[in-house]
Parts: sequence; structure tokens; C-alpha cells
Amino acid sequence: MIDEWMFKIDDDPKLRAQALAEDAESQRRSTVYPPGLHSDGDMWRIGSLRFWKAEACKFHRNADPFPTYIRGSLQTTLFPDMRLEAERFTTKDGQPATAIMLRSEKDPNGTFGTFSLDEHDAARIIAVLNVDMDEARKLATERFCARGGDPTAVASLRAPSPSERFRILDAILGDPDDQ
Repeated sequence: MIDEWMFKIDDDPKLRAQALAEDAESQRRSTVYPPGLHSDGDMWRIGSLRFWKAEACKFHRNADPFPTYIRGSLQTTLFPDMRLEAERFTTKDGQPATAIMLRSEKDPNGTFGTFSLDEHDAARIIAVLNVDMDEARKLATERFCARGGDPTAVASLRAPSPSERFRILDAILGDPDDQ
């Protein structure tokens, strides 16, 4: 299964470093998902991840207690425990770099967002996006409460683990191993 293979990569530091280097190399060559932080109108983009800007959330009509983010073409809830963090690695050409990972309590290895060859630039991107994501969550919660939602009912919600995500996707799209 795909998720078992992914866990093997995450459990082995050498394989994980190689996977990050591959992701960075792929992004470096990509015209669709170039490295760094980009502003796409109402959203921030780092690699294949896009997050609503807090300012845009003021006008977004979503009734959910949390904003959403987009990974590739899948829209997903931005749970309270999700945050961007740095992870150091070495690129394929030997340069020290920092991966920017979207992580949660149940997914400490996270999802690759983008990378930077400059540690200070990576820290800036992480700070800007984490502050903006917190503000977007605050606005979404306020809107949810204004529509009669109970914030205590959702306060303990957490992002799913990778295996829980795969089960959800398999239920929607079918299990590719069954083909």
C-alpha cells in the first residue's frame, strides 16, 4: 500500500532526506510549483499548497468553523493543530536547505510545501503564513459563532493522520490496490 511505503520513508532519516531532496529538485524545475512564497490573489501559495489569506476570509462565505486550504486540486480543512515548520536537509547538489512542512499532531512528518536555500527566508515564510493562518482560523470561528455554531463542539477537532486521510480518499475514489 502507498501509505506503508510513505511511513517507511518517514521512519528512515536517510530516505526522508532523499525524499525531501527529490521534492526540492522537482520544485526547482517546475514552472507550475516554483519554490518560495507566492501571492495568488486571495491565496498564499507554497509549492502545491495554497492557503486563504486572512483578509480574503472576511468575505469568504464558508460556514465551517475553520478555513480550508488546497493541496494540488483537493480542498481540505485547515484544522487548529496544523502549522508550518522548518526541516533542514541537503539538496541533491549538496547545498543546505530548509523544507517548509505543513504538520499536525497526528502527522508530525507533514506535507512538503516548498523549500528555501536561505534559512532566514524560510523562517520569514513560515512566520508570515502561520500568523495569517491563525488569523484566518480566528475569522472563520467568529463567523461560525455568529451563525449560531458552538465553538466548544469543534475545539478539540484535529487533522487526520495520513492513514486516516488515505481511508477517506479510498472511500471516495476507491482503493487503487483493489484494481
